[in-house]
Amino acid sequence: MDKTRELQQQLGLFDVFSVTSGAMISSGLFVLPAILYDDAGPAIIISYLLAALLILPSVLSKAELTTAMPRSGGTYFYVERSFGSLWGIFTGLANWFSLALKSAFAIVGMVLFLQLIMNNLFEYQLAEWSMRLLGAACCVFFGLLNLVSVKSTARFQNTLVIFLLAVLVLFLVWGVPSMSVDRYRPFMPRGWLAMLSTAGLVFISYGGLTTVDNVAEEVRHPGRNLPRGIILAWALISALYVAVVAVAIGVLQGPALRQSPMPISTAAREFSGNWGFAILSLAALAAFLTTANGGILSASRCPMSMSRDHLFPKWMSRLHPRFRAPLYPYLQIATICVYILLLVDMGPVPLSICGLFFLFSMVWYWIYARPRVSRESAVMHIVERVTDQTLRTVTLENELRDILFQRDNITADRFDKLIGQCSILDIKGRISAEEIFRRVSEILSKDLLLDTEQLVLKFLEREEEGSTVIQPGLAIPHIVVRGEKLFDIVLVRAVDGIDFHHADRPVRTVFFLVGSKDERNYHLRALMAIAQVVQEKDFTRRWMEARDTESLRNLILLSRRKREAHE
Repeated sequence: MDKTRELQQQLGLFDVFSVTSGAMISSGLFVLPAILYDDAGPAIIISYLLAALLILPSVLSKAELTTAMPRSGGTYFYVERSFGSLWGIFTGLANWFSLALKSAFAIVGMVLFLQLIMNNLFEYQLAEWSMRLLGAACCVFFGLLNLVSVKSTARFQNTLVIFLLAVLVLFLVWGVPSMSVDRYRPFMPRGWLAMLSTAGLVFISYGGLTTVDNVAEEVRHPGRNLPRGIILAWALISALYVAVVAVAIGVLQGPALRQSPMPISTAAREFSGNWGFAILSLAALAAFLTTANGGILSASRCPMSMSRDHLFPKWMSRLHPRFRAPLYPYLQIATICVYILLLVDMGPVPLSICGLFFLFSMVWYWIYARPRVSRESAVMHIVERVTDQTLRTVTLENELRDILFQRDNITADRFDKLIGQCSILDIKGRISAEEIFRRVSEILSKDLLLDTEQLVLKFLEREEEGSTVIQPGLAIPHIVVRGEKLFDIVLVRAVDGIDFHHADRPVRTVFFLVGSKDERNYHLRALMAIAQVVQEKDFTRRWMEARDTESLRNLILLSRRKREAHE
């Protein structure tokens, strides 16, 4: 039996928040402040705030993308559908390895932090073999936890995040009374440039905000829970970053802060003794664990999504039995430029690693993926607009339609099924009503096994009884035919118009309905469905601008009409 199936939507709003926030808080808060303080002094408070603002455009863009296309693989999926398989492989591999390495780094950091705790509290040195064993055990534990279910992983993450946030809030409550204004002087000892440079280092700590998109497919009500969870995590964790670092600086003397490998725990000891040190150290361990847990959860979705698209072997996809970013696209373009500068500022090593990933991706694409994949990228749609050429594939549009159906939990009713398989005519040039009746009748006669001439006659008689043009530019010719259990629909777009005898202006949108007498009840329901579709905002404009017949079909299928509960 094929074990490949759709992922279950088991994650709620707080799960999204926990995965997102847990992926952020680790060394960036519990280790990095000491290193940064040596470079920029108390001004690192501004560095943390600036880094939070720099990540915001990415947060908003990811929130919009995950809301519109909640699919596993996150960044890989968006890049692959936008630029094609080669860039998709590069992005997927880079995303997969970066998340895996981030998780590994978090586990190593957790073990080293535990060693520091044992040294400080008990003056005990852990053996090297025991540290390695503990790290390996963590990897096995998180791997097994992910095998059980994503919900189990999320519950463990939620518990750790609740504990971590509670301890950080307690740190702020205890620490504020012990702060000294003198410890912020001089506030910017090395100037603005040093403060801006440290903001680039802090920026990496916020990267976890954009990893939840890898599990977007498993979120319930993604249109609501994903943007809310991501933005809530950004706002709360950014505020905690700034506040906790500010308190630590205000509590500790400069030399003590610079020399401490665990500055937040050391600051807690300053005003609450060993108990405070121990509690904050446990919170630090929890932070490293949440980063590792969230990273492993997210990393596994990249190869799975690539396998679904036939870029990786099929076995890797086997499973165990509305929101918009502001100022688009100017904000995103400016942000990309800033991120490139930050990447360049990090030195040649990250650039070299990116280059190696891209070379490997090219080799894999040409050897494995290219013979198996013929999917067009979204960039080709842009090329089409520029060159006025027509692409013959609609795979991407149909895939996006299916994603939206899944995202909004839409269950296709009979009308959707009829639209999904009905014939659609896209007429160029002016045409008479009689001619379109004949062309549609020829199609229906084949589908319903009826006589063409009789169908034409019935359409003409129906038009003489009373015009089927219900509003300017829109007509719904509908007739009853002999037989049982017969019903069909034909859609027509006439760019240059159809001349109906009783219409003052040409008709460009036509819904043809044909049904037997026993389908009269559904006949009315189909008319109601069409009425809801054509009353949507900008329907006429979108209908006329649709690129081809499949786009016309998707326009109807994606309408926000009320679906029938039971058919």
